[in-house]
Amino acid sequence: MEETPKPGWQTTEFYTMLGANIIGILAISGVFNTADSAAVIEQFNLLVGGIFGAIGNVMYIWSRVAVKKSKVDAEAKIKIAKIK
Repeated sequence: MEETPKPGWQTTEFYTMLGANIIGILAISGVFNTADSAAVIEQFNLLVGGIFGAIGNVMYIWSRVAVKKSKVDAEAKIKIAKIK
């Protein structure tokens, strides 16, 4: 029985990436800042938000590539076995 990978939006990787992006957007938009924050703290919040967003995106892309690659590798092995 062949099992196909789920669409990207139905995976936990997608929701992990979505959560990281939401945290990043909230940090960049200033939601986490208070009115009396110093400029250094504000810049740090922006940096942390950007880092979380980038990490989430990279990890999501990496995990989806790994899933697709393993499926292609398995299909290639099956085709080679049928030829032999």
